[in-house]
Amino acid sequence: MDQVSLGITFHHRQGDCFFTDVRAVLGLGDIVDEPTDSRLFLFEDGYQIGSPHTGIGLIERDGNGNFSHWDGNLYFSTSNNSDPNTNGRSYTVALSNTRLASGYSGAGAAA
Repeated sequence: MDQVSLGITFHHRQGDCFFTDVRAVLGLGDIVDEPTDSRLFLFEDGYQIGSPHTGIGLIERDGNGNFSHWDGNLYFSTSNNSDPNTNGRSYTVALSNTRLASGYSGAGAAA
């Protein structure tokens, strides 16, 4: 899968959750009528992290690299719940050819 950089500016939502608008490049992702439509994988320094389709409230509370591609935005936390704007790590995404199951566990997380 080809990875696309998310850039370097992320907005803090609450708790461990940050977000960025990705609709121009990656489309809407999940929406109310299609809550598991997104095929997005999240990478931190090249390592796949988190579980897709995680509720935004859980991302805010628990972090741990979980994410949601929801209504044109990517809501996510870093693998160690640090601020992605200042932790020196790079964040990229890639799209799968198939839908991802809720609760999918990534291949590995950066420490």
